[in-house]
Amino acid sequence: MEQALEVLVVDDDPALRGFVEDGLQAIGITVRTASCAKQASELLRAHGSINLMLLDVMMPETNGWQFLEA
Repeated sequence: MEQALEVLVVDDDPALRGFVEDGLQAIGITVRTASCAKQASELLRAHGSINLMLLDVMMPETNGWQFLEA
């Protein structure tokens, strides 16, 4: 059985996050979303099955580059 691709979308803009989520789900990809780095970290710890992360680099508090480095 083929494992489904699971993507984490991290963006503080809810409209953009929803747009990307809807587009990925439309082609059969499982999507998890986070609005900040803290939430993304929690999801990564809880769901080790994330295959790809789409990360906004211009977020408040912890930006995408800082999150990636951590």
